[in-house]
Amino acid sequence: MTNITGTTTSAITSQIAASGTTATASNTGALSKLSGNLDSFLKILTTQLKNQNPLEPLKTEDFTNQLVLYTQAEQQISTNSKLDQLIALNQNKVTSELLGYVGKTVEVSGNNFYYTKGETNVVKYTLPENARSATIAFYNSENKLVASFDAEKTKGTHEFTFTGGRAPDGTIIDSGTFTTRVTAPDSTGKKNLDVTYSTINRVDGTVRENGKELLTFGKLNVNPSAVVSVLNDAGTGSINTGLLNYLGKSIEAQSDIFYLDPSDITAVSYNLPANYSSVQNISLAVLNLDGTIAQSRLASVSELTSGTHYLGFNSATIFTSSLPTDKTYRFAILRPNNASSTFGGQLPPINIGNTYTTRGLVTSVDGKGVNIGTLNLTADKIMEVTIN
Repeated sequence: MTNITGTTTSAITSQIAASGTTATASNTGALSKLSGNLDSFLKILTTQLKNQNPLEPLKTEDFTNQLVLYTQAEQQISTNSKLDQLIALNQNKVTSELLGYVGKTVEVSGNNFYYTKGETNVVKYTLPENARSATIAFYNSENKLVASFDAEKTKGTHEFTFTGGRAPDGTIIDSGTFTTRVTAPDSTGKKNLDVTYSTINRVDGTVRENGKELLTFGKLNVNPSAVVSVLNDAGTGSINTGLLNYLGKSIEAQSDIFYLDPSDITAVSYNLPANYSSVQNISLAVLNLDGTIAQSRLASVSELTSGTHYLGFNSATIFTSSLPTDKTYRFAILRPNNASSTFGGQLPPINIGNTYTTRGLVTSVDGKGVNIGTLNLTADKIMEVTIN
C-alpha cells in the first residue's frame, strides 16, 4: 500500500497557506475561497485516511494539526475583516472632524499657499532676531520668481497681503500655488536666520490622499496638523480650534449678562442659597449695562425660595413690555432702599455669588471665546452644552 502521508500533508498545508495569502489581499474573497476549499480539504483528508499505511498510520497529532491549520486560517481572515471595519470607522471619524474646518479662515504653518484671484491671502514670516537686511520673494508652482522686494528686518512677526489679483508689491498675479522665501542674514552677515512661515486662507474642503485626510486650499492640500489657529470672520483674533465644537449648539453659561435674541426665547437662571420669600419688595430686574434699570417687577413668593429658578424672555415681552433686541442686558435681583444709587433708589443686586446663568445659541467664536449674538463668553464659563 502506498504511503502518501507526507505529500498529502504538504498539499493540505499549501491549500491552507494559499487561502491565508488570499486573505491578505481580500478578506471577503479569501473567506469565500476558503469555504470552497472545504470540500477539497475533506476529500484529501478522507483519501489520506483510506490510503494510509496500516503499519504507519496517520498520527493523531498530525490529524489534529491539519484541522488546527484550517481553523487558524479561517480565524485570521475573520480578524482581518474586523480590522478593516475598524480602520474604515476611524477614517470616517477623521473626515467628520475635518468638516468643521470647511469654510473657516485658518492660519497654517508653512511657506506654501494657494491664492485665488479676487480673494485675500495673508503671508506671515517670523525672524528670531534682528537681521542685517531682509528680502522676501514669491515663486509660482514652476519655481519661477513672481515678485521680490525688501522686507522688515526686525525681530518678530511681519505680514504681507495678496489681494485684488496683485502681490504685495503690486505685481499682477493669477490664481495658483505660491512659495514664500525670506533671505535674512544675521547681524554679522555670515549666515541666514532661520525663518518660520505661516499663511492665512479659507479652507475649501477635504480630500483623502495616500491614506491621509487633508484640508484643501484651492489646489493645495495641507495636513490638518499644520493648522495654527482658526480665525473669526474679521480675519483677526486667533482662537483655540476646540471652540469650534460649540458652534451651532445651545449652551448654558455662568453669567448675569444675557443676549436678547430677536427671534428666539432667551433663558436666564438664578440660584438662591437661602429662602428670601419673607423679605418684602424684592424685585427681578433687567438692567442696561450702564447699571440703569430697563425693566423690573416684584418677585413672587415662589421666585424667592432657595434653589435654582429659570425665566424666559422673548422679543415681545420682558416683564411689562418689549425691549430693543439684538443687544445685551444684565439680570439682577434687587432689594428696596431709600438711598439714592445707580439702581434708581435701590441697593445693588443681592450678593448671591456667581450663580446667574444664561442660555443661548452659539453663533460664532473668536479670540476671546464663544459668542451668543453680541454676548461673548469665555470657555471656562460654559456649564452645559445641548446639540440642537
